[in-house]
Amino acid sequence: MKKTSTLLTMGIIVFSALTQNLHAQKTDYSDFARAKQIITKQAPVASAKAIFMSEAFTTEIPATWTITNTGTTANAWVWDDGTNAGGTLDGTGFAFADSDAGGSGTTMDVTLTSPAANTSAASLVLLSFDFYYNNFSSDPDSFIVQVYNGTSWVTKYLKTGADTGAWSAPAHLELNVTAEKNAAMQVRFRYRSPWGMYMGLDNVVIMEPAANDVGMASIDLSSGLVGSIIPKATVQNFGTSSQTFDVTMTINPGGYTNTQTVTSLAAATTQQVSFSSWNATGGNYAVEVYTQLAGDGETSNDTMNSTVTIASMTNKAFGYIAYTTSASLVAGPVIIDLDAPSVVLQLAADAANFVSGGAWANNKWYGIVYTDNTLITLDTATGARTEIGPLGTGLNGISYNPLTATMYGVSSTGLYSVDMTTGTATLLGESGVAGSVFINLACNPLNGSLYTLDIVTDSLFKLDKATGVATLIGDIGTNAAYAQDAEFAIDGTFYLALYDGTTSPGGMLSVCDTTTALLSGNDLFGDGVSEMEICGFAIPYLQSSLNENSVRSSVFPNPASEFVVVDANANISIIEVVNINGQVVASQSVNDSHAVVNVKNLSAGTYILNIVTDNGVVSKKLQIQ
Repeated sequence: MKKTSTLLTMGIIVFSALTQNLHAQKTDYSDFARAKQIITKQAPVASAKAIFMSEAFTTEIPATWTITNTGTTANAWVWDDGTNAGGTLDGTGFAFADSDAGGSGTTMDVTLTSPAANTSAASLVLLSFDFYYNNFSSDPDSFIVQVYNGTSWVTKYLKTGADTGAWSAPAHLELNVTAEKNAAMQVRFRYRSPWGMYMGLDNVVIMEPAANDVGMASIDLSSGLVGSIIPKATVQNFGTSSQTFDVTMTINPGGYTNTQTVTSLAAATTQQVSFSSWNATGGNYAVEVYTQLAGDGETSNDTMNSTVTIASMTNKAFGYIAYTTSASLVAGPVIIDLDAPSVVLQLAADAANFVSGGAWANNKWYGIVYTDNTLITLDTATGARTEIGPLGTGLNGISYNPLTATMYGVSSTGLYSVDMTTGTATLLGESGVAGSVFINLACNPLNGSLYTLDIVTDSLFKLDKATGVATLIGDIGTNAAYAQDAEFAIDGTFYLALYDGTTSPGGMLSVCDTTTALLSGNDLFGDGVSEMEICGFAIPYLQSSLNENSVRSSVFPNPASEFVVVDANANISIIEVVNINGQVVASQSVNDSHAVVNVKNLSAGTYILNIVTDNGVVSKKLQIQ
């Protein structure tokens, strides 16, 4: 298997004996998080005036197709029915190129070339095929599609980098190759990989479409928040003649329906259609979009269906996507609806080292950065990072105890305290669990108990806050692997942002029982099809509800317009004014139990006043008028 002798997890090398626990099937172990992307859509079907070539590789790679191997491994394009690959593109045989099987130090460079087809008389020539391209981390793999125009080979598609497609959900690509039409057109598929992963190819078709054929290319409406939404969809003219036609969208329940007219859509082109506004309320919806063209030569591509979830985000979490195959989401900070985890909203794209652990503290989102080993805060509106300082060691997770105003961190084996002003981590003690890889840390805000998950044994442990010694709770019953995190909600609900390494997709939100380690919920993140690893997990709550018993304070006047007077039963070290997006808009050092805070430069609205005292932190809502 590909590089399974090691698993790099937060800079800790896990030896080969552990890999069988993480995956029981062919896998691509990468550097903890994987930067991948999928561009798969429902494959539209065009009607054909003429089919010049059609090869589904159902039982073999025909002898009329030529296989050329210029690599350093004997492995080349082969026929497979899923036995070796571990999956298929459409349930039948396909052409398969497996660089992984070549072994370390080898390079696969193989080309699959079609027989010739006479396309010279066609007015429009389309080449289509399905494929799954699986790339390993930063390996310089490539997939090149070239068409012979009668005198030379012309590159029509080049794929490098991120994954594209998946088993049972291949990418479908359609290329206009009219410029290359000739009496002996050929197509060749080259896969080059220096001990990378693999790719599959299927359903190669060269055709001239019928004159009259329009249909759906995609539904461009995804899960989101309640409110006014402009639904969109993309239609395509699969034919050879310009077309004017209607397209209708329906959304149910609720009875939404709207029809728009597409005018003079040129052959072999697409157009995104915007429909009338939809007043979306919370719930799950079935969406259907269909085209209407009199005399349409192929009606099977006229209709497309999807489902969306609309959420209110009243119960939300912040997180960071370390890896996803989603077409609509990328690596970076996101907001997740805890009641509907299918709703994941992107705050920003972020190509920097990912945020591996997260915590909510003093009404702010804290995180630690993988490989950089720094403590940061993240803006809850934009995802922008503010560095606090270096940890001084590699930590996998952090969490905050609001009862004692203490931030903790966990490495693969030990518990640390973290200075929230400098970022410095100090070892409190080793867990005593041999060979552990603790991947996250969560503190119950109701009693201060600390919990962590060991991804080697898939076991939940409780950590002693003073010594770091671990007590086994139990096996969570799933195969935890790669980037993930955990956090408690204010009511004591323990959430795991899990990634199961043996299922596809593996990213899910689970609720964990801290007495038995049993999981419930297990709701997939996002669209339910794309892989998604979420870490940097933080569930927001108002700090004051936890510390009012240990810190008594008063804020007057409230509402305020120019100043507020703050009094506490303990020495106040600092007062912060935080807006509703979690941004600190004012800060004042105090060193007294009494303070006057100037707020006359603040815009009208609702703010949180964080009062940091020697007895803990208390937060108050502040209204500026």
